Amino acid sequence: MTHQDISSTELQLLLSSCKELLYPNANRGLVETFLSKVDYNKLLRLIRRHQIAPVIYQSLKDFADKMSPGFSHELRGDIQRIQLKALSTKAFLYVLNNKLKEKEIELFLLKGIALAEKYYGDIGLRDVMDLDLLVEPQNLDTVIQLLQELGYSISGEYSTFSNKQKEFVKYIDYHFGFSKIKEGHPRYVELHWALRNRFGNFVLDPFICKQEKSTQSIVNQEYLLELSEIDNFLFLCTHGAEHAFYRLKWLVDIYMVYNKIDIDFNDLVERSISLQCSEQLVLSFKMMEIYFAIPIPDQILQLSKKYKISQWLVNYCTHQIMYNGQYCDSLVEKMRNLRFSFIMNRKGIFNKRLFMRYMTSPKDWSILPLPNSLFFLYFPLRPFLFLYRILTSS
Repeated sequence: MTHQDISSTELQLLLSSCKELLYPNANRGLVETFLSKVDYNKLLRLIRRHQIAPVIYQSLKDFADKMSPGFSHELRGDIQRIQLKALSTKAFLYVLNNKLKEKEIELFLLKGIALAEKYYGDIGLRDVMDLDLLVEPQNLDTVIQLLQELGYSISGEYSTFSNKQKEFVKYIDYHFGFSKIKEGHPRYVELHWALRNRFGNFVLDPFICKQEKSTQSIVNQEYLLELSEIDNFLFLCTHGAEHAFYRLKWLVDIYMVYNKIDIDFNDLVERSISLQCSEQLVLSFKMMEIYFAIPIPDQILQLSKKYKISQWLVNYCTHQIMYNGQYCDSLVEKMRNLRFSFIMNRKGIFNKRLFMRYMTSPKDWSILPLPNSLFFLYFPLRPFLFLYRILTSS
């Protein structure tokens, strides 16, 4: 297991560059000092690992004469690809939204270019890996069909599932992934029909209270729904915390929003309790304190007395940020992540959704197709089908 030290020159340069984007010249001396000591190969790997190339480039562009030419060339190439990806995503979103309006289907934008445009000031300043969309469950199949008509392929074999199998997937999960390899289109789309409720955290249906709790984002002069500022901040905290902040980009998102909006911390605490994401809020502030030296507000400190965050949890998130390998790439990492998931799981042993995820899977269904009326048989047959897969694969 290899790590990137939190005090390493490379990581400190990344953090100083993020601060420089918000507060120009405030960290200029630190940035210049770090540039003279940095290992540019390590720095480039770290930037790509955490998907924060645009922020770093924007902060370092005035130091071009002090940087390695090879590093500058590689970083510029990454930036061009990221900007083209952002522009193609925005253009595709315009086309998709028009088609959805014809069918009177509303969608919420999650993270992505809406976050970049509103809080980073430019859609090209955030590396957008996919387009995250939220639709109401009753519109899911219609939007799936529309994405397929636009050339996207759904991950897995959802289109071949029986009605009972589709119902099961919708119950245990909250999103599907789509992919398309074509110039001028976002490569990946994540279609959500629920917000992060697998662990019982962030319990919100924004469609129910959209007039009260959401604002609108302009994309190509089109009005699109997004979460309200406070709900969006809590969603980012929940998303980042449930992924243990494996990518520094997710912590930078929280840092950027935190510095751009006026927060009434009493309202924030009350809303976090209502949405059942207080632990994730506390954990996010602890991580911002470690990496960005953000003082934890008194209201959050008071909240942390009720919703305690163990030192192990903080250490695990720090480990994930520093880890040089892939997410859960070894048995040890998988066991750590399993422990982390149990801690994050608000519903505990009574989390039916989490339990049902391990009771059957599409792999079982492909081995033994059963009619809807016999779907329940997959549960007792699970160990036998699992053993059959092991034997046949070997």
